[in-house]
Amino acid sequence: MAASKGNEAVVLRLIAAGAHANATIAGNGCSSLFFAAQDGYVAIISALLEAGANIEHTANDGITPLFASSREGPEVAVAALQQAGANVEHASNDGATPLFASAVRGNSAVLAALLEAGAMVDSATDVCEKLLFASAEEGNAAVIATLLEAGAMVNSATDVGETPLFVSAAKGNSAVVAALLEAGAMVDSTTAIGETPLFTAAQWGHEAVVATLLLAGAQADRARDDDCTSTPIIMATQEGHAVVMTVLSGAVVQHAA
Repeated sequence: MAASKGNEAVVLRLIAAGAHANATIAGNGCSSLFFAAQDGYVAIISALLEAGANIEHTANDGITPLFASSREGPEVAVAALQQAGANVEHASNDGATPLFASAVRGNSAVLAALLEAGAMVDSATDVCEKLLFASAEEGNAAVIATLLEAGAMVNSATDVGETPLFVSAAKGNSAVVAALLEAGAMVDSTTAIGETPLFTAAQWGHEAVVATLLLAGAQADRARDDDCTSTPIIMATQEGHAVVMTVLSGAVVQHAA
């Protein structure tokens, strides 16, 4: 397909010869506009739209051209589709929006552009939690900052009590941990069984995260609710994380003094 190769001249000749601007690929339902959007071919996007391409055409999985460009990251394509009136809130079959796609891919510039165009981050919805959790897991501090500024709840929690801070601590991303703490994340928030962000960071041996959490006032000797002997230092010892064990031992002693 000429649109997927970025060949504007061929696309224009095909349109002039009567090619259908909304023709799709059998099997996935993707149109020429979809391919031009995901690869950032702005001139082809304009030509296809002028020829009558449906800007809201959805592939079989419910993804629109704007979703494709938001996921793949060409800012210019996102801008072109927005200016042409693309719906920034259109969700795929699994409920993901262009905003979600850009957040998961860690593209803070596209994320900011979508927010400016009216994409909603409603801090009371599951979508917001998914956005923040996905970004915490991916470890992109810039995206986290953008979402928090747009109203995402820093202390939102899953059904088992895991927060974005817990997720980022488990992944060992100290920059994201620091950003969440600065935004007001509760340092000793607990899961359903009483595990804290410090507990999971110690369990996985993330030294920098352990240090960051301790500086923020995390309880070094906080045990799990279902096992009073299961503390961060015990977990670090069991897993063989000697440096973490030493740091936590010092913190426990200092706290007891």
